[in-house]
Amino acid sequence: MVNIKEVKHTFSKHGNPFAENKRRQVAITIQDIENIPYLLENSEIIQHGLTPTGTIAIMHRIETETTIIYIEEVRTGRKKLALKTMWKLKQKPWLSY
Repeated sequence: MVNIKEVKHTFSKHGNPFAENKRRQVAITIQDIENIPYLLENSEIIQHGLTPTGTIAIMHRIETETTIIYIEEVRTGRKKLALKTMWKLKQKPWLSY
């Protein structure tokens, strides 16, 4: 499930190319949001835990020409998984120096 509030959060925090470049990241695009179903099918779960508000969250890593980190939260009342945030790293973390 993709909630417009979380899409806005993702773009406001990780959608500015200039700001993301300073963090050695790549800005999230509309195409990235559209590709979420494909990304999740091809992702690896790398961590799970709690968000600051105590919601269960799952972190996925997707390797493409960049490394995409996708975090979704478990919405137990609705029995759904929902986008929390996502970002892209310029290079694979294990190749960074």
